[in-house]
Amino acid sequence: MENGYGHLSLEQQGKLMREIDELAHVDDDDRAKERAKELIDFLFALESHRFIIPAARVRYQQGIEDALSIRKRRVG
Repeated sequence: MENGYGHLSLEQQGKLMREIDELAHVDDDDRAKERAKELIDFLFALESHRFIIPAARVRYQQGIEDALSIRKRRVG
């Protein structure tokens, strides 16, 4: 862990990953975009308050992009 950063517990990490994974199952386009924005804003807040390092934020954001890509293929 980088100096001066806190960390998320395994439970918190799991909850965040479940929220990200659920994006792939949202049927409404607008709702999926809205939820993705909320999650990205939350990641930036976690980073700004030093709960996660910037590299972790980037990894979570990649997960959001992946979930949206899966959703797009699933919904068509």
